[in-house]
Amino acid sequence: GNHDQRPRKRMQDIAPGLMPLYIDPLFVLAAGLDNVRMLSFEVDDTAPRLPLSENTKLPFFGVEGDSLFGHFEGFCGDEAPKLVEGWISDWSHVLNFKQDPRVIFQAHTHRLGSMYTPKGRLLVSTGCMCKPMEYQFIQHGKYRPPVPGYVAIYRDENGNTILEDTQTIFTGL
Repeated sequence: GNHDQRPRKRMQDIAPGLMPLYIDPLFVLAAGLDNVRMLSFEVDDTAPRLPLSENTKLPFFGVEGDSLFGHFEGFCGDEAPKLVEGWISDWSHVLNFKQDPRVIFQAHTHRLGSMYTPKGRLLVSTGCMCKPMEYQFIQHGKYRPPVPGYVAIYRDENGNTILEDTQTIFTGL
């Protein structure tokens, strides 16, 4: 989520020399859970040509079969389907997807739902499982109410999403 990297950012600010020792708390919490896997994505050929340099690693972004999973902050509102297509068009040659994404699971909006993009990809907003924050109520017009819920994703033996079985499950406020 959009707040998950705050401990890392804080450590970079106060003690950047200790960053090689940093262990992400979410990875530690998920380590003992068989049904949870933390996604990350390494972008090939992005390392500077320097000794000990590494490729760019995108935390909380992943590719599974025909699906992208991520926290795409820009894919919100009525323009989201068009924005998704623009982003895929701009970045697919850099990210080098093994297959063209057919489903995009996005976790930024706190609003459970789905819609199709102009090219027929399914964009799923995964909802949230938290109570609304006070600032959402106070800043009238800036935030839309959350739609709480989650997504149950089903895959075939090749790792591709079975769209007719995948469900958005509304949990209510």
